[in-house]
Amino acid sequence: MLRCRIRWIILVAVTLLNYSAAAHASPEPIVFDFEDGLQGWTLGGSAQRVQTDALGGAWVIFGDTSVDRHTSIQLEINLSDIDAISWTQLYTGDEDRTTFLSVIFQTSVLAVFSAISFPGPDANPGTRRFDIPRGTILPLDDPVIVDIRWIPQSPPPESQFGHSDGFIDNITFHPVPEPSTWALLGFGVSVLFLARRRRV
Repeated sequence: MLRCRIRWIILVAVTLLNYSAAAHASPEPIVFDFEDGLQGWTLGGSAQRVQTDALGGAWVIFGDTSVDRHTSIQLEINLSDIDAISWTQLYTGDEDRTTFLSVIFQTSVLAVFSAISFPGPDANPGTRRFDIPRGTILPLDDPVIVDIRWIPQSPPPESQFGHSDGFIDNITFHPVPEPSTWALLGFGVSVLFLARRRRV
């Protein structure tokens, strides 16, 4: 009787594993590499798509706040299934401690400042990742404008405007992780085992 029960549980476990792997596969990140154009992004100020291999690809976005302090790129997107945003960047400014990039999420009635990126000498070029500000007044169920800006401002206490320019590429929207396949499998097997045990 015990062997039969174990065989039955193993059979159910394998079936659940196959189903979970197919039904709960993690969604792929959305990557904008600008190799085929702007891919829906809108450029503002001095931002422009330029050809260079500075960050590994053939095309990147370049911004220079010495030309226009309102340099930015924007994309309207629904963030309900997005967990974080990341990109590769190369800072080319010549001033220390100058803000390179910031992220602002805009709706029709508000703008939520999310994060800033101070370039570091040990991470240039480097990758920046910012978590989506969940639990705030940002309405994640409706499309918002993701606004990535080149902001030429030193951090406190100086708070003086400086120079900020550089390249960004491979802007990636990371999806909210799906529940672990093994966690789902374990839960399913536990429920089935308890149900079977109650019948006996």
